[in-house]
Amino acid sequence: MYSLVPAIQLEEVPFIERRFSEDAPSTISLSSKDSSCHITQRKRHDRRKERLNTELLGAVMESSFNDVVRLLDAGASPDATCRPSRVSALHIAALKGDCTTLRELLRSGASRTSRDRAGRQAVHYAAWAGQDGTLQILIRADPSLVNSPVHPNSEPNHDMDCLDSWNHDHDQLNHLVPDAVDLLSTPLHLACKTICYDTVDLLLSHGADVTSKDAKGLTPLDVTGLHAPQNGHAKSSGRSKGQTNKKNSLKQGSDDNGLLIRAFAKIPDTLGDKKLNDTNEEKPSHKIVCALIKKGAKMPKGNVILKEGSVINQNKMPVTTLHTAVANEELDLIECLLKNGACLMTWNENGETPLHLAVKKWLTEPLKKMLAWDSGGCGGNNGNSSIVDVRDSRGRTPLHLAVLQEWPNGIALLLEAGADVATTSNDSETVLHLAAERGNKALLEELLSIPDAAKVLEYRNHYYHTPLCRAVESKHLPCVELLCQFGADATIATPGDVTLLHMAASLDSPDILGYLLTREAVKVKDVRSREVKGGMTALHIAAKEGYTACVQELLHAGSDVLLESQAEGDRRGSALHLAAKEGHLESVKKIVKHDCSTLEAVNMDGWQPLHIAAGFGRSACVSNMLKSGADISASVWDETGRKTALDIIMFCVPQPVDFLEKVLDSYMVVNDHPLSDPDCEVELKYDILAPGGRSCKQLKVLNAILNNGNQNLQERLLLHPLIETFLYFKWRKLRIFFTFIMALHVMLTLSLTILAHLLYVEKGPSIILFVCAEIARVGLFIALCPIIILEIINASQLQRYYIKDSESWVKWSVIVTSSIVGVVDPAQAWPRHIAAVAVLLAWIELLFLLARYPKWGFYVLMFSRVASNVFKVLATFIFLVLGFTFAFLIHFEAAEPFRNLLDSFIKVIVMMLEFDYENMFEQFKEVNAFSVVGRIMFVSFVILVAMVMMNLMVGLAVSDIALLETHGKTQRLAKQTAFLSLLELTVYNERLRKILPKKWHKYLQKMRAVPQWTIIKPASPINSDVTDVPKHMKDTVLNRIWTSHKNNDDLELTISLHDINYKIEQLAEIVHDKLTDASSSSSSSSCCSKASKSSENTLMDKGTSSILEEILKEQKSIKEQLLSLALKCNQLHPTVYHNPPSTNGATHPNYV
Repeated sequence: MYSLVPAIQLEEVPFIERRFSEDAPSTISLSSKDSSCHITQRKRHDRRKERLNTELLGAVMESSFNDVVRLLDAGASPDATCRPSRVSALHIAALKGDCTTLRELLRSGASRTSRDRAGRQAVHYAAWAGQDGTLQILIRADPSLVNSPVHPNSEPNHDMDCLDSWNHDHDQLNHLVPDAVDLLSTPLHLACKTICYDTVDLLLSHGADVTSKDAKGLTPLDVTGLHAPQNGHAKSSGRSKGQTNKKNSLKQGSDDNGLLIRAFAKIPDTLGDKKLNDTNEEKPSHKIVCALIKKGAKMPKGNVILKEGSVINQNKMPVTTLHTAVANEELDLIECLLKNGACLMTWNENGETPLHLAVKKWLTEPLKKMLAWDSGGCGGNNGNSSIVDVRDSRGRTPLHLAVLQEWPNGIALLLEAGADVATTSNDSETVLHLAAERGNKALLEELLSIPDAAKVLEYRNHYYHTPLCRAVESKHLPCVELLCQFGADATIATPGDVTLLHMAASLDSPDILGYLLTREAVKVKDVRSREVKGGMTALHIAAKEGYTACVQELLHAGSDVLLESQAEGDRRGSALHLAAKEGHLESVKKIVKHDCSTLEAVNMDGWQPLHIAAGFGRSACVSNMLKSGADISASVWDETGRKTALDIIMFCVPQPVDFLEKVLDSYMVVNDHPLSDPDCEVELKYDILAPGGRSCKQLKVLNAILNNGNQNLQERLLLHPLIETFLYFKWRKLRIFFTFIMALHVMLTLSLTILAHLLYVEKGPSIILFVCAEIARVGLFIALCPIIILEIINASQLQRYYIKDSESWVKWSVIVTSSIVGVVDPAQAWPRHIAAVAVLLAWIELLFLLARYPKWGFYVLMFSRVASNVFKVLATFIFLVLGFTFAFLIHFEAAEPFRNLLDSFIKVIVMMLEFDYENMFEQFKEVNAFSVVGRIMFVSFVILVAMVMMNLMVGLAVSDIALLETHGKTQRLAKQTAFLSLLELTVYNERLRKILPKKWHKYLQKMRAVPQWTIIKPASPINSDVTDVPKHMKDTVLNRIWTSHKNNDDLELTISLHDINYKIEQLAEIVHDKLTDASSSSSSSSCCSKASKSSENTLMDKGTSSILEEILKEQKSIKEQLLSLALKCNQLHPTVYHNPPSTNGATHPNYV
């Protein structure tokens, strides 16, 4: 069921006038106890009004008078206004010059004073567009509008009834607003800007004020022509026609709209029935200026004041008519303005005079016109020189600006007019400074040809730079050479002793640097700066920045590479320190190649360049320095203590062990022959291991490796074939000293053993035993004293490695216990125990000492390694052993053989090897709890200890034979190094050298040092000479060469190509011989007259010859391809294949 709807009575709402602010919508306020809100009142009547206003704006835009009348009669507001821009219909009609529509709007009550959002009135729109008809109507309606300014503070108030609809295309009217209209501008300002002479004349006839100023302080005369048409013609206003009752096809966004936009886009065009003046007539801008001057307009005057070396102009204008005329190239207007008192010294908003503006825009004719003008009234100056040298706000003359812009025509005109080349700007810059900065040699040469240029050749700007300094800064060598030819001083220095060399070096200008260094007046060695450049020489700067070419020039000129930088941040380092710190490899190479002694230079902290490079992780620089002879064992001190370069490399260089291995690999060099070639030679260079040569200690680097304490480093480097062969040769040189020390330890051991035996075993009162004991005691102390001295020296040399080595503790235990045995009275009981321990340790020490020997030491150290593993296993399972110890002790109730804890523990240890089952359970044959539990415990012991633990112990002790051999070999080499280091301290002792006769000096020097390089011939027959490198070391060297390169396939391919090439050459020789034989047989057969058989042989020989010739050609092509491939492979491995060393006929020290 549908219910009835009650009837509703509709009543007409009376129209209530509502006025709102420009942005506030029609609202009603509702409030309650808790809240308040504003509700917009939007009724149907309001929406209709807005639609009519929108249509009215469109009709005015289309100049449709009939539609305008119709809409006004329908209720549209004559003040119809666009919401965002507040442009009204009256503004549009005035802008379009539609007088009929304008009158109709005014008749309907449109406000003549309404303003848009920017404060502009309809009269301003008409004046801007040059619409004299609409302008005259507005002025007649309200004469006060003739001087009405664009007022920013006049807030436009519009009724809501005047606004257009919200869905109207507002952008169409937003573009009508002129962007170039300044605040407080009068209609006369706008007409003068767009050069509308008729409009200006109309405004002047109605009493427009020519002295009024806009917000920038500009009069109409100042802004004349500021927004003139780009084609140089002004709009000549004609009177608007009457009613333009035309139904054009103009719609919103049509061409007429584009015409209106152009009117406000600073490009006035032909509008309506406007016509351009004929070019032969007097230009409108000229006429406007004359009209304004007649009405009393005044020209602005410039007042140039010099204050503290700078130029100040008290009368600075944003723009003047003369500036505008110059920019528009209106020569007649320029002349007119100058005749009427325009000043050439007046500045615009950029601080430029008209002369500067002409130079800036490269305007030749305006510049000529102004230079030719007699400016006697300009600021009290007379003569053309005052005009040509006028200054801008930065103190620059037009000549400064012309040189800065490199404008040849302008420079020529200014110089012809007498411009002064000696004038300086506010920053004391002359034109020579600017020309040198630009690097224009022709321009600079022209300026230098003027006699007055010599006065400012050494003039300094505010940076204390001369023109030569600016030429160096511009990195233009021709300008530098030209200035020096004209006598510029190349030895000048700015504050802080910054010379031209410093500038060129800091700017990476090697050509300029090289030229300056050829000047006799430039002294390289003593040139250093103290303040600005941080106390660095030019070489310091170039090295720190990594400018390799500059470094090369300075080194070639004789710069001191050892000179210290005075900069605190550089820690008084040399040039090499700075280059190494920044990681500039090429600069490091140049400096080191020039003088290797700089590798030993130290900074204020005692750090060498190698330490600096390593500390900053510059691995490439570290590698180059090591190859050049830097000492990796050199030590420095820091807050953590003493460190060698090797220690720093291990801390700071990425992947240090791999890096060091690659460095060592680079010291094994193979010549161009393959390894299988008899002429192949592998050169082993020991420079990195003995950086001091034969005259210095050669084991410092190896000691640094031992003292580093890194197990991985020791294992990989000590096993490197370069170090292994070096130790082999070093051992051969010093093994005689090893024999002597071995004899001392044998003497100590035998003396100790005999003395202990005589004191504690042979106790008889025989005088012979007493004498023998005393002799043994004397021998003990004779051997003990040098051993103690050697150990002290060894401890000071090896330091950390010595403390960590277990053998060191064994040695000192032997020394202490042996001393006790030799001193304490044997009558007491306790010395006997010490003597027993001393004898045991002494014989063990002999075993350790034997480990130094290359042939036998390996097994001794493997034994120690296995023993170490055994003790580790026992220590791990000690709880299992203790458990059985207590179990057997309790079960057997302290009976034999488990009488006490010690006996029980020893018995359990012994049972690991022999069980002794019969003796333990023979007397307990009956079956009872005791025998059952005991046997269960025994079986458990056999399973857990004898089987499991012992097999585990053996397995772990010798689990990895290869690893065990590696550790044993490493330990042997480490002990051998330590022992050889001890021997080296003796043979390099200067006191010993002074004691020995001079005849022994050469023998000692020859005997103690290893040669700096050795050659191995891999393919040579193995001989039995004792001076040869052992075969296993040769194999190690060759294997290392194979494995030291990441791409071994390329290396194998190279060697295979060499072999194939050699075989092809042999085959080619055989083919060539066959061809020769074939040709000889063919010639002999042709001479013979034996027909049949000879002819057959000849045919066969000819066929064979052709085949062999084809084979030979193919062999040649294959050979060429192989040679190209071999060349590519050699390029892949430049560190392996080098030319064989030239010995100049000298016998190699160790030619294997």
